[in-house]
Amino acid sequence: LVVCCLDQIIQSSAKNLKSGWKALLKVLVVAASDKDEMIVNLGFKISEAVMKEHFGEIRGIFGDMSNCIVAFGRNKTNTTVSLAAIRHLNNLSLKLTSGDVIPLPEPSQASPTSHSFIFNESHAEYWFPLLTGIADLVNDERPSVRTTALDALFHILRKHGGTFSEELWALVFKGAENAFLTHFYTKKDRFTKTGSGRT
Repeated sequence: LVVCCLDQIIQSSAKNLKSGWKALLKVLVVAASDKDEMIVNLGFKISEAVMKEHFGEIRGIFGDMSNCIVAFGRNKTNTTVSLAAIRHLNNLSLKLTSGDVIPLPEPSQASPTSHSFIFNESHAEYWFPLLTGIADLVNDERPSVRTTALDALFHILRKHGGTFSEELWALVFKGAENAFLTHFYTKKDRFTKTGSGRT
């Protein structure tokens, strides 16, 4: 019911939501973790509509939009939604590099050694949740999700990594590494506990 109400609110009052977009995306994150496939599907449909039809209104909270799509990538109810979410995360990276989210230096103004994205609060705030979210999905237990996320992560870093400063690269690498290690140690703990219970 709540998700249905969100859909109607967006359709009727999208341009007047302003700060309400942030709360709306948080509700969609909750919907992504629901065990009811119908709720997950509807929530994802709304998220897609927000990206396609109202990106101008939510570009200022790009990190929240990324977190929302990552949440649908993590959902265990519908693998098709997870795979579609990863594709949308790749599309969000294109929004960043095209200058749709934050202004980028004109090619004529940039030196050969300059970078479009540097280690500052706004650039890190946009890239960090996007890339660490995909890195987390590389650890998914479903092979198709794991493979698609890994391909997306390598594609984004290969295509756009040259626009990162060394400091931003270090931050991105640390975030991705933490996502991988967290999953590794979680799996290791489960294995240890399971093994210790054997006789």
